Amino acid sequence: MSSDPTSSIVRFGEFTVDLEAGELLRGGVKVKLQGQPFQILVILLNRPGHIVSREELRRSLWASDTFVDFEHGLNAAINRLREALGDSSDEPRFIETLPRRGYRFIFPLTDPISRRSPFRTKWVLGTVVVVSVLSAGLVAWHSFRSWLVGQPSLRVIQFTSNPGAELQPAFSPDGREIAFVSDAAGVGSHIYAKLIGSERPLRLTQGSGWACCPAWSPDGRYVAFERCGDNKGDNNGLFIVPALGGPERKLPAEETCGDGLSWSPDGKFLALPGHERSDQPRIYLFSVDTLKRKKLTSLPSPFVGDTQPAFSPDGKLIAFVRSGAYSVGDIYVVAVDQGGEGQRVTFDRAWIRGIAWTADGKGLIYASNRSGLSKLWRVRVSGGQPEPLSVGGERAKWPAISPTGDRLAYTEGLVRSNIWRKAILAGEKSAFAASRVSPSTIGDGDPQFSPDGTKIVFASSRSGKSHELWICDAECTDPVQLTSRGVYAGSPRWSPDGSQIAFDSRNGVYSQIFVIESRGGIPRQVTSGEFEHVRPAWSRDGRWLYFASNPSGEMQLWKIPAAGGAQVQITHHGGFHAQESLDGRWLYYTKEDDIGIYRVSPSGEEEGRLLDVSLAGPGYWDVGKRGIYFVENSSGSAPAVKHYNFANHRVIEITSLEHPPFSDLPGFAVSPGEHWILYLQPEATTDVILVENFH
Repeated sequence: MSSDPTSSIVRFGEFTVDLEAGELLRGGVKVKLQGQPFQILVILLNRPGHIVSREELRRSLWASDTFVDFEHGLNAAINRLREALGDSSDEPRFIETLPRRGYRFIFPLTDPISRRSPFRTKWVLGTVVVVSVLSAGLVAWHSFRSWLVGQPSLRVIQFTSNPGAELQPAFSPDGREIAFVSDAAGVGSHIYAKLIGSERPLRLTQGSGWACCPAWSPDGRYVAFERCGDNKGDNNGLFIVPALGGPERKLPAEETCGDGLSWSPDGKFLALPGHERSDQPRIYLFSVDTLKRKKLTSLPSPFVGDTQPAFSPDGKLIAFVRSGAYSVGDIYVVAVDQGGEGQRVTFDRAWIRGIAWTADGKGLIYASNRSGLSKLWRVRVSGGQPEPLSVGGERAKWPAISPTGDRLAYTEGLVRSNIWRKAILAGEKSAFAASRVSPSTIGDGDPQFSPDGTKIVFASSRSGKSHELWICDAECTDPVQLTSRGVYAGSPRWSPDGSQIAFDSRNGVYSQIFVIESRGGIPRQVTSGEFEHVRPAWSRDGRWLYFASNPSGEMQLWKIPAAGGAQVQITHHGGFHAQESLDGRWLYYTKEDDIGIYRVSPSGEEEGRLLDVSLAGPGYWDVGKRGIYFVENSSGSAPAVKHYNFANHRVIEITSLEHPPFSDLPGFAVSPGEHWILYLQPEATTDVILVENFH
């Protein structure tokens, strides 16, 4: 702590407040916060842990002869302050709201204001008012000057309009052509290229499976891409294909899928995520000349992966996304000649889909749900508060910028999942028709039957706000919202007696396990700690909750008493999605790589693989009375649902799905009587949008 009683610096978390300068900084980078929001922050910092009433704030900041809507003004100022801090009124980290009473600063201070003289604080508040007025004038002048200069107006053009999904645009080096991903062919997805101003795209890829992540070579002759989802294996991996069409060439790089790809401006390297003795991806540089790779980023605990690499225009830096559980993360930048953990740019802990560098290399355009639904944002590489773009709605993703910087492309639309139901015969092959369950225009996930089979719980954002839990009857004709947390809630699991539901949700920076009564109420937090806790599962006696957590960096299985208590580690070689056998003897589980079903005793003994299968996703399996049901990964249009028999160890196909399931979310369940299955099917309506005169 500072020994100077007149120090003007206050620190809390990643923030620093310079009282004399009237500035808020995050990680050394100035955050835009002026006027009354900054004054309120100073007042709250002057009395940490104590309630500051709304009336006190009114007397301090609003003169008695000022005729304004005080209530509206104070609420707006508090909202701007929370936005600058990345804080939430529902799950506060810094500023707590006490209804009808006031506000309280709840985060510990490194250098409290209480050691400073009252005169200094009052002087700072007065200075802030003057600075705010001057700043407002400067902003107005710059806006007027830009209007005088006469920059060309933005022109938004729909670049593609075919049915289905068209996404992940990438500009050619001359900025005249865009490569993108499309599922228009009907089976899997392919890479297409289309000249700006033309009508017909050229299909570049021909193999089966799911192609993604196009990246142009700097000379414009080739397009690199990733492919996965082909059962044969030969069509999975990293490829390049001539930009004018021709045979694909497979590169001897480790197989990746959908995690991003970028070609260096000098043409020597491809940046892509890769694995090294774990399921957690890091960014690697793959040499196009030597066909060898080297690791670039190191992943600190408790993060679970580095993905979506993007070279800067000069090739000296790579921006990427560092994620925790459920792909919630932030943007980092790492020097190509140094590597390491990199420098953090954003502090949102949000869902990110796509990063693009501005042409001058000073900024990044990215898609994020940091304020709700997915929008396009701009942030300086040096840091600072992200600002929303004026283009792109609330379903914008995968931005790309032309090398000249005057064109922007992005994906607009929605890829959503719906719950489907299909009848089966326990352990026997059948071919019943499937039907959709409670359709939604937003998307549902992770359906689970209640122990008596009369109800279904699932996760959905159908309320139009956050991802919450919902309950309905077996026909799901009238769903009722169960949680109202305002933050992501998912992976619901019924207790054996059906009276409670465990789920994971982000109470702050990290995801935790909660339990709520199935008839509703206030959720109870079960786990704690500064690392991820996800995918809960009950023991058959209802005494324990299993879950995945990563205090060591890699996801492992743990358990904790359902009533709360000490956490006990079970696996030591990876574990993610678990279910206990009906007799409680075994704990079956999968890992994050979707390859294989494993088993271990609930006490952590005899850890090993049970089935060598490739699953559609970590959650696409369920335990029945006589065996395990699972959905096999497939590049075709009809993935098989299979059954493994505990008694004779045979695997048979019992039915098939109409289309590959939505594997981004856990989405498979078998009814207690083993007469029905629930699963997710994707529905995509996305197009590539082009913006001319971007600046």
